[in-house]
Amino acid sequence: MFTKLFSKMLYQIILLSFSLIPFQMVFADKLNDIRTSGVLKVAIFDSNPPFGKIDFKSHQIIGYDADIAQAIANMMGVKLKLISTNPSNRIPLLQSGKVDLIIADITITPERQKVINFSIPYFITKQKILVHISSSDILQDYSSEHIGVVKGTTGQQTLSRIFPQAKIIAYNDVPMAFSALRNGNVKAITQDSTILEGLIAGAPDKDKYKILPHVISEEIIGIGMKKGENLLLSEINKNLMQLESSGMKTNIYNKWFKQSNFLNIFSGKVIVICGPSGSGKSTLVRLINRLEKFDSGEIFVYGKPISNLKGNNLRKLRMNIGFVFQKFNLYSNLNVLNNVALSLIQIQNWKKEKAYQYAIEKLKEVGISNKTHSYPHELSGGQQQRVAIARVLASNAKIIIFDEPTSALDPEMISEVMIVIKNLSYHKITMIVVTHEIQFARKIADQVVFLSSGKILEQSDPENFFSNPKHPRVKKFLKKILFPLK
Repeated sequence: MFTKLFSKMLYQIILLSFSLIPFQMVFADKLNDIRTSGVLKVAIFDSNPPFGKIDFKSHQIIGYDADIAQAIANMMGVKLKLISTNPSNRIPLLQSGKVDLIIADITITPERQKVINFSIPYFITKQKILVHISSSDILQDYSSEHIGVVKGTTGQQTLSRIFPQAKIIAYNDVPMAFSALRNGNVKAITQDSTILEGLIAGAPDKDKYKILPHVISEEIIGIGMKKGENLLLSEINKNLMQLESSGMKTNIYNKWFKQSNFLNIFSGKVIVICGPSGSGKSTLVRLINRLEKFDSGEIFVYGKPISNLKGNNLRKLRMNIGFVFQKFNLYSNLNVLNNVALSLIQIQNWKKEKAYQYAIEKLKEVGISNKTHSYPHELSGGQQQRVAIARVLASNAKIIIFDEPTSALDPEMISEVMIVIKNLSYHKITMIVVTHEIQFARKIADQVVFLSSGKILEQSDPENFFSNPKHPRVKKFLKKILFPLK
């Protein structure tokens, strides 16, 4: 009796052991299965530009995520098969075994990490809100409105948490949510800022919408795969790090973002734009306040597209953007005080006494208040440029653009203007500076952008830009600037 019972139990234990082995082997050998089959199956969006969209010529899925997937497949030595999905179906598709990876703009969250594994991050973006141009700029005004989200996204969860009184309406993809906004079914929609920018840039009615500046959440994007597939996880992480170190990931990013006018400038930061002569630096900054006409593309200022602004709206834009030109552009018939106070009196209708007092304050900030009654021809080039800077400060512009502010100065005068601009950076004014003064860029820039032939080839923080440039053209440029005799 005991022997039969023991034998039966032993038989069941052996069966149970063998029944567990295949599941463990499936997980452990997933990487080998991919290599054996010669195909990597990836879940990806096909209506979420610039991450994934259908190319109308080839009818294939193209985009940032598609190129990342292709690069990984190439490194693994296998063919790539892209399988379209939507946010709510990404994880079920993976769990069913129909795909090996999710490369579909999927945010890493604690809830998702309980269900699937994630690679190291390969993209970081911010969640923002898109509304009609006439809608409120105050985020709290939408707390009880109808807001469209994409089903299964972090935006749906985040809005439910911060706006518990709002009516959250979920759609299958971004185009459907945008259509709901167009039709007035929702007051706003939320999505990654990069996706919203691409969405508006390609819309025929783009001038009717704006992106609110408020950041709803930061989105850290990773590649998803099944739990237990540790060999595959190690392989994907290794490949992502190799893509980063080789510069391939930067090239892919440039293709879908930077060279498509995806340059993000954050409020209160100092951005230095550099590059060879004729690269488009001055054209870019002149486009920001519409001193040049657009041929294509779009620029957003505080979330609002500016390419089609006219009349009063264009005047409002220019009042918020100060411009310091290469050649000062001071009024020769006015003294320093009147050059600075003129716009306050003529445009903003200030009383003369108040305008003059305020102008003197700004002249003190740039260290030239002792020249209030001097005329431009009585000043050095450096002094004239400091007057021009004081004039911009007096306008209370939110953004100040410096277009090669030292190019017309003698070498000994350059430092005095650079010092003024450096001091302004401590006040957290958004500044965009076109300059060849590399040491200046190193010391005060939050971000350095390199242009060549009208394209953004590289952008990063000063430390990485100068010590570890990725693009060959940038390396060549820096070598000539930093080591001119070699």
